[in-house]
Amino acid sequence: MFAQLNGWVLLNQRRLIKVFIISAVFILSASITVVLPSRNFAMIMVMVAAIGAAIFYLKYPPLGLIVLIVGAFLLSFELGTGSQTGLNIAILLLPGLIGVWFIDKFVRQRDLKIFWSRTYLPLVGFIFVCILAFALGQLPFFVFADQAPIRSQLGGLAIFLLSAGAYVLTANIIPDLKWLKRLTLTFILMVSVYLVVRFVLQTDRSLDGWMPHGATGSLIWTWFAAIGFSQFLINRDLRLIWRAALLGLVGLSLFVAVVGEFGWKSGWIPPLAAIGVIIWMRFPRLRILLAIGGAYAIYSMSSELIASDQYSYITRIEAWKIMLNEIVKVNPLLGFGPANYRFYTPLFPIMGYYVEFNSHNNYIDMLAQIGILGLVFYLWFAWEIFRVGWGLLNTKLDSFSQAYVTGALGGLVGMLIAGMLGDWVLPFVYNVGLRGFRTSVLGWIFLGGIVVIEQLVSNGKIGAQKDQNTSELTSK
Repeated sequence: MFAQLNGWVLLNQRRLIKVFIISAVFILSASITVVLPSRNFAMIMVMVAAIGAAIFYLKYPPLGLIVLIVGAFLLSFELGTGSQTGLNIAILLLPGLIGVWFIDKFVRQRDLKIFWSRTYLPLVGFIFVCILAFALGQLPFFVFADQAPIRSQLGGLAIFLLSAGAYVLTANIIPDLKWLKRLTLTFILMVSVYLVVRFVLQTDRSLDGWMPHGATGSLIWTWFAAIGFSQFLINRDLRLIWRAALLGLVGLSLFVAVVGEFGWKSGWIPPLAAIGVIIWMRFPRLRILLAIGGAYAIYSMSSELIASDQYSYITRIEAWKIMLNEIVKVNPLLGFGPANYRFYTPLFPIMGYYVEFNSHNNYIDMLAQIGILGLVFYLWFAWEIFRVGWGLLNTKLDSFSQAYVTGALGGLVGMLIAGMLGDWVLPFVYNVGLRGFRTSVLGWIFLGGIVVIEQLVSNGKIGAQKDQNTSELTSK
């Protein structure tokens, strides 16, 4: 009898789990409603809705990423932390998405198989170094300075870990090109509507007052230009009218940035760089000419760009000198842990003032927080992504996939340049704060899409190796 019962349970375990979860939701909600005061009823409903959303997410995992992108851009809700920055929807939702996926895959389904991309190895090293630097950051490196509050350190660590988590999650929960297309389309439509409304009403950034703080940073324009332009240029499956619309929208975004906000360099330099890389990859015969033209443009514009914002340029150079010559050298391999270096800066005067400051540069920030090892793993990770993407473009991809991979590689280069300019690929707690994660998470999600295509190619679901005689990057 027990053997028969055990066999029946094994055959129907998925149904039983669903029944158990749904029953538990109702019982838990009813019990809490009775026990807790009525003023907590709204919180109870939120909890019930969250459990219901988790069940729905298990059925359609990619919808979680779509909700994350749209919510981060549109929802101003933040959970207060008692500090300068609150916990926004991206910070709150992403751990739940990762946790539910992990429990469902490895605990409920007991599916220990995972597609191993070569990009994971440096990412694992990056995560390990971040955790080690956080632990090491509890030590007093400077006698006359305190460490950052533990909640700030945890916030900084969360940004590192959740960024990596968004990449791995995307790579594993998008099952096919259909969902990757939906994710891409959602992002393009969302930004396009905002862009058109902003342009019709006014061409300055005052419309951003209607948006959540941090939702319209540099990276959203970088990825919009990269994804939109590559689909226009390469995706032959799109009708001509939609390709023309994409070109017009990307052109409009650059017009608004260059004409309306020329002083905000991060608003147009990274998107232009992304577009330049896409053109460079798409037309191999023009690469030398494009490289020369790009180098000349950088040389001719550099002095003008510096002159237009000389005070910012001078202060940043001074900050970098202090960071490298005085602070980072104390513990160069592992840094001081997330957020801590901000409290060490007043020990060293910048232009005669003993004040707190940050580097306004993602790479020097990483040196100070997670050291040379952390920065090396990050750059290695970026290099491996580019290698994987480059290899995919040497296969016979469908039109959308070729456009997606090319756009993601262009976006990667734009993202790396944005980090140099001080727009946050890995937001610093005491600058843009956790709000910056609203846009920085986009890059990690779209780069994860490269691994989705890598996995589909590896499984033979799309693409085939090109003939050796026609192995040029984007040859037809």
